[in-house]
Amino acid sequence: GNNPQGKANKFHEELADESINSLIAGEIARNLAPKANIRDTELAMMCAMFRNLGQQLVIEYLPEEYQRIVSLAESGRISHSAAAQRVLGTTLPKIGLGVAERWHLPKLMRMAMASNASPDAPLTREEDRLGALAKLSNDLCHIIASGDRQSYKPMLQRLLLSHRRLLALSDQDVSGLLGIVCKSF
Repeated sequence: GNNPQGKANKFHEELADESINSLIAGEIARNLAPKANIRDTELAMMCAMFRNLGQQLVIEYLPEEYQRIVSLAESGRISHSAAAQRVLGTTLPKIGLGVAERWHLPKLMRMAMASNASPDAPLTREEDRLGALAKLSNDLCHIIASGDRQSYKPMLQRLLLSHRRLLALSDQDVSGLLGIVCKSF
């Protein structure tokens, strides 16, 4: 039709999904923060919610570039991150961080967004724990959002194993967490 926004609307569903995932990831992080030795549960929640800010902004405001990133990642068999670097000259997390700085988000939160400690590094700094928890919460959310209940358990076990320096969850913890998340979807 004569909808001038037609091109942009292609990703609106994806953007809506991303936004809901962010909220749920935030809820997961808030619940897990104490187990990850993070006192500020609200900050943990915000870190998880804003982890994919760069991607959301690009989907919303640069849909054509986002389409090129997705296509390049598929056709070139390269990571999303490498594709973004080629198309935009920067990465999606860096865009998110730049905006976080302009919005004057709390410094610790920006440090957490910038932190990229590998999960097997000793997570001694609070920003590294916050960053790792944000990643874990978003990854957990994506596993559940995929809706493939058959593979939840093994995928979650792998994920938690890779984050064992951050926190340890019992099967009971995991079930409780799935309860929270599944209610949210």
